[in-house]
Amino acid sequence: VNVEKGLYNCHHCGWSGNINLSNKKEYVKPIIVKSKLSEQTIKWFNRRKISETTLVNWKITESKEYFSQAKEKRTAINFNYYRNKELVNIKYRDGQKNFKLYKDAELIFYGIDNIKAMDKIYITEGEIDALSLHEEVKD
Repeated sequence: VNVEKGLYNCHHCGWSGNINLSNKKEYVKPIIVKSKLSEQTIKWFNRRKISETTLVNWKITESKEYFSQAKEKRTAINFNYYRNKELVNIKYRDGQKNFKLYKDAELIFYGIDNIKAMDKIYITEGEIDALSLHEEVKD
């Protein structure tokens, strides 16, 4: 055992590895936004064949957020990232495809709570792709 480096090796059975001795990073937890989606946002998703039922299932919300790219506050669609039913991050998107994440929040896969009961999972490029795939699978 090398305590200084956190390494261990058993010369009898060959079991070896390391212990991460560094402090675990503390992430900032976002504040849950409980807002009703506007008709405009619902229609925006409907044009992409994403139903209101899917929006509710994936806990999509809406808020007013400052986007540095636009240098102003805008209406944002909130893609809420959950792990074990706990909100750990939010990705905000405005109508001009400007994005931002909640500052200093943990980065995880979108929809990770939704895969627990699945036999097969798909990794998509973006959140809207995940919602679109959900629409395909539920039909």
